Amino acid sequence: MKLQRLILFVLVLHSTLYIWADSNVRYSIEGSLHDTSGQSINYATVTLLSAIDSTYIGGSITNEDGKFKINNLSSGRYTLQITHLLFKRKHVDVVIKDNMALSPIVLEENINELGAVIVTANAIQHKPDRYIVSLQGNPIVKGNNTTEVLGLMPGITNERGVLKLNGRDVSQIYIDGRKLRDRKELDAIQADNIDKIEIIYLSGSEEDAGSTGGIIDIKLKKLVNGGYYGAVSGDYALLLTEGHYSDNINASVNYAYKRLSVYNYLSYNDFKQTDTYEISSIYKQLEQNITMRTQERGWKQSFSDRLSLSYELNKMHSIGINGRLSIADATPIQHSSSIVKNSNETATNSTGSDINNDTKNRQYQLALNYNWQIDSKGSNFKLIADYLNFSNQIQQNGIYRYGINSESETNKYSQNDIDNKTDMYEVDARFAIMIGKKGQLDFGANYSLNKSDQQLDYQHLINNAWIADTDLCDNYMLEGIKYAGYMSYSSAIGKKIKYKAGYRIQQNKISYHSKKIYETNLRTYFGFYPSLSLMYNINPQDGTYINLNYQRDMDPIPYNAITPVIVYNNENSYTKGNVNIKPVNFHIIMLGTAYKSKWNLNYLFVSGNDLLYYKTFVDEKNPLVTYTMPVNNGRMYGHSFATDRTFKISQWWSIKGNLRLEWMRYKGLEINTAAWKPYVLLTNTFNTLSGWGGNLTAYLEPTYKSQERTYKAVYGLYGKVYKYLLKEKLLASLNFTALARNRQIIIDTPDVLSKKRYLTSQTGISIGITYNFNGGKKVTTKQVQSIQKYYEYKDK
Repeated sequence: MKLQRLILFVLVLHSTLYIWADSNVRYSIEGSLHDTSGQSINYATVTLLSAIDSTYIGGSITNEDGKFKINNLSSGRYTLQITHLLFKRKHVDVVIKDNMALSPIVLEENINELGAVIVTANAIQHKPDRYIVSLQGNPIVKGNNTTEVLGLMPGITNERGVLKLNGRDVSQIYIDGRKLRDRKELDAIQADNIDKIEIIYLSGSEEDAGSTGGIIDIKLKKLVNGGYYGAVSGDYALLLTEGHYSDNINASVNYAYKRLSVYNYLSYNDFKQTDTYEISSIYKQLEQNITMRTQERGWKQSFSDRLSLSYELNKMHSIGINGRLSIADATPIQHSSSIVKNSNETATNSTGSDINNDTKNRQYQLALNYNWQIDSKGSNFKLIADYLNFSNQIQQNGIYRYGINSESETNKYSQNDIDNKTDMYEVDARFAIMIGKKGQLDFGANYSLNKSDQQLDYQHLINNAWIADTDLCDNYMLEGIKYAGYMSYSSAIGKKIKYKAGYRIQQNKISYHSKKIYETNLRTYFGFYPSLSLMYNINPQDGTYINLNYQRDMDPIPYNAITPVIVYNNENSYTKGNVNIKPVNFHIIMLGTAYKSKWNLNYLFVSGNDLLYYKTFVDEKNPLVTYTMPVNNGRMYGHSFATDRTFKISQWWSIKGNLRLEWMRYKGLEINTAAWKPYVLLTNTFNTLSGWGGNLTAYLEPTYKSQERTYKAVYGLYGKVYKYLLKEKLLASLNFTALARNRQIIIDTPDVLSKKRYLTSQTGISIGITYNFNGGKKVTTKQVQSIQKYYEYKDK
């Protein structure tokens, strides 16, 4: 009897230990999601439920490749529940006995949900310094090119062609890691060819310290096995008062054959200058005023071609070459007439001018890339060597008339040749090392060299002979060198807190030499530029979070403005450079939050010293002539509050509203102003299943003041109607501007009170056709990066 009890005890103990041991063995399940065309589905929610009572066991979100993995599971029967805004919900029953790797799971498109255009929580992934929007099958892409779809992203506004992120100009735009040189390329890429868009709030330590705004990184669709896709588009534009003023044709194509990837972008553009404006100036010290009316007419033609070739040596290494050609020729003509009056409003003089400008702009760029995929975790190394040649030639012939229709009528003739040639070299090396399950270490170095040679030739016709103006003629050379290194680390604390911290060390050397005065000046600017991003993910499932970003940076160094160049606008004004300006450093703090991916709220604080802006001066030789010149003066700080939300009105209609309110304070030796700057934007989007769609946008920017200038209110109403044809291969569109109030600028200085009004009506239409094509097998195309851009600082 005792022996039987002992045997029974041993059997029970053994079974208990076996069950206990088995219950403590942990397994994992992993798999991938694809749509019916074989393309991976990212940002889908995968939930593991108990097969008995549907109790929540665990979950995951698919990554960029559509893959997911759930760890720390016991053996048993479960149900995988898979949800995504754009696809039908799916359930998969599984029995876990060991680590499981599932076959690819295919989801069907949720056609009934593809109505109103709205970006929801399921399509967005949040990180501490950015958010990522998936556009796979998203209705937001319907009828839109890339520029148009960007304006529908949270926090982004498309303000008549100028993209802003939380009120600040977007610093850089990348397409598959390649820095965009010509933003017209965005118009050539249809939004339905985009896989996802990454919106980076501030540029971070990886970018040049001169990148003061946000970054947009666009990832095109990545398919497999070889083939091609792309689009060809064209448009013809009319202004109701001026007639035909613009026509464009552009094309983009992606092609892959075995290990070779090819991307090509072509663009041709005709644009007619149609500006008409009036300037009324009161010269306070002279008690005289001038009313001037100016017309600018003439055509500009431009052509651009970019070819990118990338070759995979093996799964770990690839090389590439990128070439770009840009040609632009313009022959604008400026005609102006002025009346000079005294304090009694009696006309004392009549003047006028005709200025012919023959402008030739050329850009040639070549970049070499090397990419190394270091490990399967995603660690990588990228090396880019880039060369850019920029040349700009201006031949300006002017006739200036004084005392018109009087006995003292005189004409003055000038002939100015400005030849600017610039060579830019840059090398950029970047490492991204994955550390553990959550950490990522980024570090790298950058070197750039900018060499500019400007030939300045100014001549006047005196006694039937062209005489050089020795005060202005010069051979001016400028050289800029940059050394930079950076490091950043990102990780997470628990499941809800994510962070990224980094710093950038950068030194800029600027030297310039004038042959006229045999003088060389050298300036060195050294800076330490830290950055920090924190995010608390309140509810990852519905997109509720709060984040904090800090960054120190500087304005881009305006090489083209560090020059003695003078450009004459008319007989009463001109613009000149300034060799004494310097870059401006800023501190930026950004606090943002989103509630259920519906309401987006953002606060921004900016502070900077030695503010750079264009100031108005009175010419020393002629007190009735004014000129603008960039200067550093005083301190600026400001606050900005911005919010946006997209409302789904019906199945086919949505409205995105943007509201921004800025307060800026400028304080210096000659300026002490503070002003509010509001901005309102409403975008209606319509999208039907019958192939018709469109948008209607209204904007308002009330009057605001900045330094010595007051910008009067502007507002407008514009939109688009489109129709898909030929099984959505052909897109016909009509863009229109129904209402546009032109800008009026008032400049008030101790010497001059000037009012400038733009008179050309912007009401008009544009007819466009886009043909989308694809063929062969589905492809994965890579693009080679180029990293340089010629930055021009101009008076606005």
